[in-house]
Amino acid sequence: QVLEYTNLVNKLNLFLINNKEKFTDKFYNNLEGLIVGPLLANLSFYKHIQLKSKSLNLINLEPLFKKSIINIFQTLKFISDNKNITTTKGDFFFTKSSSYGVTVSYLATLSNINTLLIDDNNYIWKRNKNNDEIHVDRSMNVWGSGGSHKIYFKKINKIIINIFNQDIENQPLGIIDIGCGDGTFLKYIYSIIITQTKRKEYIEKYPIILIGTDINQKARNSAKNTLKGIENIIIDGDISNPSQINNILIKKYNLKLNDFLNCRTFLDHNRIYEKPKKEIKHNITSNGSFCFKGSLISSEDLITNFIIHLSSWKPYIKRHGLIIVELHTIDPIDTLKNSGRSLACAYDATHGYSDQYLIEYDTYKKCINNIGMRITKNNEYLFPDKLPTVSINYIK
Repeated sequence: QVLEYTNLVNKLNLFLINNKEKFTDKFYNNLEGLIVGPLLANLSFYKHIQLKSKSLNLINLEPLFKKSIINIFQTLKFISDNKNITTTKGDFFFTKSSSYGVTVSYLATLSNINTLLIDDNNYIWKRNKNNDEIHVDRSMNVWGSGGSHKIYFKKINKIIINIFNQDIENQPLGIIDIGCGDGTFLKYIYSIIITQTKRKEYIEKYPIILIGTDINQKARNSAKNTLKGIENIIIDGDISNPSQINNILIKKYNLKLNDFLNCRTFLDHNRIYEKPKKEIKHNITSNGSFCFKGSLISSEDLITNFIIHLSSWKPYIKRHGLIIVELHTIDPIDTLKNSGRSLACAYDATHGYSDQYLIEYDTYKKCINNIGMRITKNNEYLFPDKLPTVSINYIK
């Protein structure tokens, strides 16, 4: 297998060297991305990349394979030709290796499009003998999410500081992160609270309680490891069932969900769809296309489902609100016009093929308003400002 990988990397390298002049810069950059994304994500995830003072070292790799990867990094101008000194371009990509993690984690889905679209529309719901998902490398997905989302975490500082600078009687008991992944977000918020807020003055009498929930066992294991040394509670919990999470907290820990600041990052679009059992009058629409296990979902039903989903959380976020980071789609025509300048194409593919439900930001806001909640204007951040594919909000 090592020899097979080595030969493949060598062929890719020669292809890039011999064909650069034949393609437009845009197409060539796409080819680079096809090669660099999986390569960097896997090398970083499995800890084969070591960077020290602009010097690149690849560790724990077969010599032939290592040499082939060095060659391709030289061709791409990531490192200098004579020594493994990283270039400005290389520094940029090496430090952002985890940003490829989420998309690369779905390669199994993208490699099995024929199976999914023609032979078996339940492909993404199947599990292997160890009960692991087969359509996504969940461990890499969790790792990639934690790494690539750090830029968004920083925007949440102001929200957290304001909440935990209130009178101590008005502050939440702690934080609950629904879909906590590897625990990176919880750890980050905890560090902000104990270093930059008034709560640090009361920490002995009012300790911060950190709660993480995730339906994935690997994610829960990662979270426990990330939060080692910090008091925490990690439980199995489904974004679609807040009452169950509340019941677990009451019965096992004598805690209530609405006593916590609720947080979640990039999760609501990943709820499991359920056809609405009741009608909700609304005139909200999305230009996205949606399905569940191969069956088309109308825009009206998808929006109704989302409104019902949000409504189920309303009793549990009334007291301290909800910090929510979410992924969005944009109008398909705008995606076409902004090819290469938007995340929409990549995420519409990986999430669209795996029964996830990205809606436009304006549509998303209308759904929040529909249930009688509001986005606090001073705590609204969009990436990018125009045609946003990521939003951060504090909802009350």
